[in-house]
Amino acid sequence: MGRRREVRATMKIKVCSNCNEWEKDPTPYNGIYFGKCKVDGRIKYEFHKCDFCEEELIY
Repeated sequence: MGRRREVRATMKIKVCSNCNEWEKDPTPYNGIYFGKCKVDGRIKYEFHKCDFCEEELIY
């Protein structure tokens, strides 16, 4: 029998901390930064998946 090759798909997802439309609050809360999204005006944390990003790539 041959070996099975494991294939994994990964996605590159843009999060708010990497977005130019996110204004970071200078003081973290429990080690997590929050900020305001300039597009929709909502408060989001730094690891939130960007709702307005089209850069989702599957490798």
